This record gives sequence, structure tokens and C-alpha cells, in this order.
Amino acid sequence: MKSKTIIISSQTKGEGRGILTLTQDNGILKCKLRLYNVEKLNRYAKIGIYHNDEVSVANLLDRGGFYESSFAGDFDMDGDFYSAIIKTDCNNEVLLAGGTYAGYYFNNTDEQQNYENCTYKQTFYEEKDENLIKLEENPQKNAQICENNEENDKTDEIKSEEPKRVAPSILEQILPQLKFIFEHNQPNDELNNLIETGKFVSMPNGEYSLGAIYENEEVKFICYAVKSKYNVPPSEELGKNYQWLPLDKDDPLSDGYYIVFQDAKDLKIIEF
Repeated sequence: MKSKTIIISSQTKGEGRGILTLTQDNGILKCKLRLYNVEKLNRYAKIGIYHNDEVSVANLLDRGGFYESSFAGDFDMDGDFYSAIIKTDCNNEVLLAGGTYAGYYFNNTDEQQNYENCTYKQTFYEEKDENLIKLEENPQKNAQICENNEENDKTDEIKSEEPKRVAPSILEQILPQLKFIFEHNQPNDELNNLIETGKFVSMPNGEYSLGAIYENEEVKFICYAVKSKYNVPPSEELGKNYQWLPLDKDDPLSDGYYIVFQDAKDLKIIEF
């Protein structure tokens, strides 16, 4: 197994930091996130990984004290990674972000332990343009630097004429994760029988089921389902936008599922 740990920093106000450990294990990239000076994430927070010109997005699971997630695939642990924590219930607001090529990453566990134990979490890097630093420290060289920048701008204009790669849609990003989840978890026959166009599996922790509803063989909705009784309200983590689906249509007040629907195009919660 190979591991790499990087620091992700707050993209909003505050001095929040996160320590993200990435571990490659038998075709699975395991992610472990610890937060410092950051409010607890809700169930709509997701983690995004940018690596080798590809973007992957997955849910974060609260393990009490840290968060976990995983991605299917063989990742090059010697390569660069960039990660962001996103709030999908707030217009995909980026909470924290950072990467191996944009900041600091740990070479060994001793460095990580020293960081976690220190009282004051000092910022390990500053994203400053080298030319800006030269301008601040060497005003007399401003003219030469600006001239060099103009030449660089001309080069950038030539490069910009090359065809740009189209970024994958959110649905394209999550399809590999859905496929992996469906292949490695037990089908939820109750939900699959209730929703003919859906495919649901029970998650290992038994707390909820994950599924997809299809339209014309394409994923229309991503769903989270929690089994319950009609007179027992779901936990606050499920939010307020959910639907009740009874197991027995002739007895709607019997056992059933509270279900949250997300639009597969942008992962926004469907309001009811």
C-alpha cells in the first residue's frame, strides 16, 4: 500500500485546515480526512479528487472524529493530487481545497504527527506568484519583469488557440462510483420491487440504502433511503426534503422508507 497526506485549507473566512490521507489499496483509493477549526460537515458534503486530468467525486462518511471516502481505480501515488471539500446544498460551495502541487504534503508519518500535535496550526504554504514577490522586493526590476510577462502573455495566447478538453459532467464523474457500489453491496429487494425503474443496494453499515432511478436507461436521480415507520420521523441529517414510501400501498401508515432524491445532473436535492 502507498499513502500520501496533504493539507487542504479553508477557501472561506477563517483558519480552517484539513489533513487528508490518501491510501491506494487493491484498486481502491481510500481517503481519511481530519478537520481543524472547521465546523462539522453535514451529509451533503462531498470530496472531489483531481488526478491525471480526471475528476472524481464521492460522499463523505462521518466516522466520529474523522471522515472517510473511497474511489475505485488505480491511482498513481507518485503523481500529483488536488482535492476539494464541497457543500452540494449551497451551490457547490468549496469549503477547503489544496493539493500536492499547490502546497505542502507530508513525506512521512512523523511530519504529520508533528503537525497534528502543534498548538498553533501554521500555514505551510502561500500561493504567491514569483513575479509578484520580485516586484515587491526589487522595484528597480519592474520594467524588465513586465516586459517578460508580455512575452509570456503572447505565448499563452498561442496556447489558448489549441482545442480545450471538455470537463466531464458531474454525472460522468459519479458513474464509476455508483457502479462500484452496486457491484460490491447487497441489493435491497424491497426498494427494487417498489420502484421498477430503480436500482438500490443496502450499505454495509445498515443505516441507509443508496440507489439510482433511471429514465430512458440514463440515471435521473440519486437516492438515499432510510427504513422506518411512518410515525417515526427521520433523523435531522436527512434534512427536510424527503418523501415517504410505504412498503404496503394499501396501508400507507405501515413500515416503509424515507427517501431523499438528488438530481443526477447537479446533485441538488429535490425539494418537496
